[in-house]
This record gives sequence, structure tokens and C-alpha cells, in this order.
Amino acid sequence: MASRPTDRRGRRGAPDAAPAAGPHPLTVVPDSAPSAAGVEVQRERLLRRLRVLPLDVQLVALVAPRGYGKTTTVRQWTDTTQDAVHWLSVTAGHGDPAGLANDLARVSSAPGSWTSDGRLAVPDRPDESLASQVLAAVRRVGRPVIVVLDDLHRVWSRPALELVISLAEQLPAGSRIVALSDQRLRWRVSWLMTQGRYLELGVDDLTFDRHEAEALTREMGLRLPADAVEELVRRTEGWPLGLQLALRAA
Repeated sequence: MASRPTDRRGRRGAPDAAPAAGPHPLTVVPDSAPSAAGVEVQRERLLRRLRVLPLDVQLVALVAPRGYGKTTTVRQWTDTTQDAVHWLSVTAGHGDPAGLANDLARVSSAPGSWTSDGRLAVPDRPDESLASQVLAAVRRVGRPVIVVLDDLHRVWSRPALELVISLAEQLPAGSRIVALSDQRLRWRVSWLMTQGRYLELGVDDLTFDRHEAEALTREMGLRLPADAVEELVRRTEGWPLGLQLALRAA
């Protein structure tokens, strides 16, 4: 039976270990979410929360190990919004704040001031001018923007994470940054939290309940009695990927 992932101390969730260092190219993803792959359950319970977020919630984080449906949930949410949605696939190379700002401006569809090698003309330090470059790009869109940072756990640089927070703090009302991470992020969001401008969804939010597990069973073309589904939820602790693996073996 597939078991829910835990960190190295036996707690549910992801480890705190820093990612391995090494050269990683910056990777820009077009302003659309990854396509659905395989069986998918509509995460209506989570979507109800996300669709009614107050306008001043400007930073949203989904933090859980792989297999909890972070990307699926955000894609389902952004598929129903009228906001402009831009996705950036984060690499370890985005630990350079200037590179992160450069690619954020690119996915926000604003050319800004480009150098001869195709990069934004920004300074090499994480100061306000980096954030202002991206904010200018966002404002030029002319409507609320959702910027999704997929795999933000690949960035371990404090200055780069502080740039993300600085952007969130200054976004126009209705615009948001949505961070997807396999690990807890070492960033300082206490001020945003006290202002009610930060929402984090974790493992306990992303686990499947019985109704979602039953929906998954139907999507996979299986018929199981309710008590069997409940037992699978209990044994996998609602881990969506674990449920799929268990049902495939049923």
C-alpha cells in the first residue's frame, strides 16, 4: 500500500534540506498551465475557497510534497478566472534575483528595457528597482494578474524569496502571486499574515476526503463499496497519488 510521504524526522510534509547546488538554466513557461495528464478529480472543496479570496490576499502558497495535486488545483482555479494568468517554471537558477525579475517580466508579457542579449536591464542586487521592473510589467496588463511560480522550492536564495514577497506586498489589488512548493519555504511572510494578505494551503488542505476519493474511484472506472473507499483513505491518509496507486492495484 502506498504511504503518504514524510520528512526525515517522520513528520508529514517535506524536508528542510537545501537543494543541491549546480548550474541551472532559467526556464520560462508560456502563460498557461501545464496540461492535465491522466485521471483528474475536480477539487471543488478547495476551489470554493480560492474563488472567493478577498482582493487583498496577494500571496498564496500551496506547500506539500509531490502527488498532492498542487498544480492541478491551481490550474483548475485559474481556468475559471477572468484574470490574466502567467506561469513561470522555477529553476535553481532563479536564485539570482535579477534573473528571477527578468523572467517574471517576460511571462507578464511586457518587454520592458532589454539588453542586447535579451535580458532586462536591471541591477545585480535585490533592491526595490527589481520589483519595480516587474510591477510595471504587471500594471501594463490592464487587469488583475495571477503569477504562478511553479516549483518555488528550487530557490533557496533569501534575496530571491524576498523579491517575491516584495512584489506581493506591492501588487495592485486583485493581483496575486501563487507559489507552488514541495517544501516549506524559508521566507518572512509574518507581516502579510497579520494583514490577512497571505494564504497557505498545506498537506491537510490538499488531502482527499472521502467524497473526492469516491470521485477518483468513479473516474478510474471502478466500483467500490463506501467502506472500502473509506479504508483506502485511512490507509493512504488521503494522499491523492497514493490513492491512485492503491486503486490501480485494486
